[in-house]
Amino acid sequence: MRISQFCIRYPPAMGGVETHVKEISERFIRRGHEVTVHTTDLDTEFPFARLREVDDPPWVVRHRARNPFPFHYVVAPGMMRAIGDAVDIVHAHSYGYFQTNLAPFVAGLRDVPLVVTPHYHPPWTMIGGEGRMRARRAFDRAVAPFLLSRASAIVNVSREERDQMDGVVPHGVRREVIPNGIDLGRFTPPPDGRAFREEHGIEGRMLLYTGRLAKNKRLEHVIEMLPGLLADHDDLTFVAVGADNGMREPWERLARDKRVAERVRFIDFVPYDVLVDAYGAADVYILPSDYEAFGIVLLEAMAAKVPVVASRVGGVPDVVEDGVTGRLYPYGDLDALREAVDGLLRDPAEGARMGERGRNRVAEHFTWDSVVDRLLGLYGDLDRS
Repeated sequence: MRISQFCIRYPPAMGGVETHVKEISERFIRRGHEVTVHTTDLDTEFPFARLREVDDPPWVVRHRARNPFPFHYVVAPGMMRAIGDAVDIVHAHSYGYFQTNLAPFVAGLRDVPLVVTPHYHPPWTMIGGEGRMRARRAFDRAVAPFLLSRASAIVNVSREERDQMDGVVPHGVRREVIPNGIDLGRFTPPPDGRAFREEHGIEGRMLLYTGRLAKNKRLEHVIEMLPGLLADHDDLTFVAVGADNGMREPWERLARDKRVAERVRFIDFVPYDVLVDAYGAADVYILPSDYEAFGIVLLEAMAAKVPVVASRVGGVPDVVEDGVTGRLYPYGDLDALREAVDGLLRDPAEGARMGERGRNRVAEHFTWDSVVDRLLGLYGDLDRS
């Protein structure tokens, strides 16, 4: 099968969508399918920054990204050349982006099925200013329903994401829920974190976040509740590992204002094997986001047998069983956040049990191979219809 994937960014750019496209594309190729990924040269959108050095495989085609509009809308005119590609399936990722808006016309001109995985974030989570918010509202009302009506299937990564899109996806369009996954082999055996701790001089207990340092991740909530947590756990260090999307400096300033700077560590992008070991170094993993369509990082922490604490938003409840593999709390409730982390730090035996159950849950439900099995089944159905 010849498969065209469209996405706004691709590794080494960091993010859940980027990881998703890379993992499924590599597995399609291993199974004998022909894949082309059309993406851009972007590293980050906020700030708008390009990748400097990229060593892509031959099946990744990068197009120059441009930002010509005052409300921030990235375009990649070079993707128009993909209209001439002869393929069996077009699969576009991310809601409202240039490549997903282009894909219905690509698929229509080639008369091939179109699959859209929106990785959807509701309007209230938008960043980029009032102009971009107005453009989003107009898009949701007037443009998105038409574009999505051209899709052969919409694939959501969680039940919550599917439900959030009920007012946007037209009736009659096929809809599937196929979750994200991880490569459990990268976490086998589970990492012990000793090398990461030694490299960064971390002693005592460790609270970990991984991912982009982006506004919607809301690490200020962790920093704001940290003084109360340190009063009972004075050996604790909060470590955030990930590339800066414009928030490192304000979060570092907040840590100084709260007098916890010595207990907050920001570590820039690291290779994946180092990231895996970082999970093994953690006593508790934390994700306080205002919204997550899914949250691959939660699977990674669970695969490393680390108990997780996360805000009860978006697709997170599909991933984390509250009280079984971790603790969920109401978004923005700092007292509940502190209590959840405090409880796991006080009862490491329960944390270990949650970690064990979390790894078992990942193995049963959330591997990339199972995701690819389901996607190929969907592609086959659409190709035959």
